[in-house]
Amino acid sequence: GILPAPPTAGWGGAIGAMLPALLSAVVLSSSMFFPMVQKEARCFYEEAAVGDEVFSEYVIVEGRFIITWIVRDPSGGIVYSSEAGDTQKVFFNALENGRYSFCFENTSGEKKVTFWA
Repeated sequence: GILPAPPTAGWGGAIGAMLPALLSAVVLSSSMFFPMVQKEARCFYEEAAVGDEVFSEYVIVEGRFIITWIVRDPSGGIVYSSEAGDTQKVFFNALENGRYSFCFENTSGEKKVTFWA
């Protein structure tokens, strides 16, 4: 399943803390519930092979409904990004082998988030 990378201040340090998990089907394989303070960034990582179906979702369960969420492919390209909303979902077929990142940055107040991948 998914484990969180240690929380960091900003995007830079979060990218270096990678804890991979194996993704092989379109199932909600793992969920995480975590608090976030303002200006905190957290990333989660999943391994996928070309053609794998990748699904992910988050819900802000407490706090202001504003958060930045960026999903990147193994080359660093943006697969999906969102800068607001209490809930977001993404579904895509992996176009390359490797580690996909799901990164959150909290820009406003404390909140609690549930994340599935």
